[in-house]
Amino acid sequence: MFKSVKISSIVINMIFILLCLVVLIPFMIIVFSSLESKTGFLKHGYVIFPKEIDFSAYMHVFRNPHRILSSYGTTIAVTAIGTAISMVLMTTFAYVISRKDYPYKNFLSFFLYFTMLFSGGMIGSYIWIAKYLRLTNTIWALILPMLVSPFNVFVLRNSCKEIPFSLIESAKIEGASETWVFIKIIVPLAKTGIATVALLQIFAYWNSWFQSMLYINDGSYITLQYYLMEMLSNVKYELENARNSATISVSEEALRMALCTLAIVPMLFVFSFLQKYFVKGLTVGSVKG
Repeated sequence: MFKSVKISSIVINMIFILLCLVVLIPFMIIVFSSLESKTGFLKHGYVIFPKEIDFSAYMHVFRNPHRILSSYGTTIAVTAIGTAISMVLMTTFAYVISRKDYPYKNFLSFFLYFTMLFSGGMIGSYIWIAKYLRLTNTIWALILPMLVSPFNVFVLRNSCKEIPFSLIESAKIEGASETWVFIKIIVPLAKTGIATVALLQIFAYWNSWFQSMLYINDGSYITLQYYLMEMLSNVKYELENARNSATISVSEEALRMALCTLAIVPMLFVFSFLQKYFVKGLTVGSVKG
């Protein structure tokens, strides 16, 4: 019996190690290929370990450090402010529609679900943001369109529904206000769902580029993803100028991998802190519905 259990544990561990390698190897190829020299890329192509380490791709990306640092700063600010405000809005909304004693919860839930099926479209959103709210070329144009996600609200609602209603009733009997109940009971007990949704919102804001392309015309608030997308779309033109001026020699593929690395590495650190909540937060309430 002990031997069979040990063998099964070894097999399971080996399977998970292989799965981890499957996930890790593509990331290693991206990072190390960005360090491959131009001649090395021509000889070996995409590699797990570079044969000739060269930082020319990163030197090319940071040849205009002010712009890329400015785009990093804009993205960090948008991600931090947007996630903070959206979490307050979505958590309070989710708590309200999770309360079985709230008379309008079905109407609000249907209203929220309806927006998952139908929307005003890009033209309607642009007219609302640009013409009526007049948020063009402001940081709020990058934040407001993504403040509330219906899917994330439903995830938070399920987390709130997992909390026994008797706790809320007991606190209300003791004289607690709704604000006190929400801050002292709901938020601590629903932290798994809150952390999960916060991670999803961080990813959404960090990877956003469409709002920057749509609403920013003067280059004042260019996000990192939009800046990198511009570099990728004009990479051949950029490299041709670099060759003519004899300032840098870098392969197009290495530059693309460097841009990918700069975009994803910061999110890896964020995910490492919140990943333990991710799976549990997405599946909470899935049995009870």
